[in-house]
Amino acid sequence: MAKTDVCTATVPLAMANSGQITIWYEHQLHRDIQGVVLHCTLHVTHEDDAMSDATFTFRVDDGLKAEFANAAKAHDRTGAQLLRDFMRSYVAQQEEAQQYDAWLAKKVEQSRASAEVGNLIPASDVEARFAARRAATRVRMAAPE
Repeated sequence: MAKTDVCTATVPLAMANSGQITIWYEHQLHRDIQGVVLHCTLHVTHEDDAMSDATFTFRVDDGLKAEFANAAKAHDRTGAQLLRDFMRSYVAQQEEAQQYDAWLAKKVEQSRASAEVGNLIPASDVEARFAARRAATRVRMAAPE
């Protein structure tokens, strides 16, 4: 089994949507009986000078940690900076997915309500419309350019 190290990175508890934010970063390497522990702390100061930070700890394979550190260094970044970027990106993706799901649920509900009041198009009419569209597309595709 591969040896693992503990990597600790600190991330803000809440991201401010507006206002002045000051961010600074510090890290320390600690050696203990189990090996090297990287401790990273991100301090976020909001307009009201209230500081919030949290520590996120996880185990990672030595080889992956070294490859990640080298890749980060090659782009003049630290591993902690990249991890924070990845976390922000993941959170943004999840928010976008939730917004889409809410939009879709609203559209489905509107469609159901429309159908319940009789706003329906018979399947034969829909099929006839799209048969005509397919035929028109075939004609355009067969025509010389």
